[in-house]
Amino acid sequence: MDTLGSWINSGSRTGQIEGVEFYRQRRPLHYPVVCTAGYLGLGLTWHWGLSSSSGLLSNTPGHVFSKLFKDLFGSELVPLDQTIFHPYALSLSMLNTIFGIAVMWALAPKREEVMKGDRCSCSQHH
Repeated sequence: MDTLGSWINSGSRTGQIEGVEFYRQRRPLHYPVVCTAGYLGLGLTWHWGLSSSSGLLSNTPGHVFSKLFKDLFGSELVPLDQTIFHPYALSLSMLNTIFGIAVMWALAPKREEVMKGDRCSCSQHH
């Protein structure tokens, strides 16, 4: 969820909010992995998404590199279909999301005794 939220907005905190809600509901989860997954989008997808600073800057008239782009490429602007909405960027975002889910699944312990949830006394952490 956080990878999608971060693709839409680099300031997204959807994963962290979900992790807190899971904790409040006392779901039996391995919370170190949940916390890591909560920040996954910021490392995997935000720079390819709608708030990509390089993608947006290179499409802003008069940007700091406009003269260099004009000299090298013949145009000072790089259209969004060549950055954020390019098939390469979209497919890499999707692959990163799938990879991130697979890594988090692999990191999560499978033994129930290491999970936290209803069976733990976590009231001092509220």
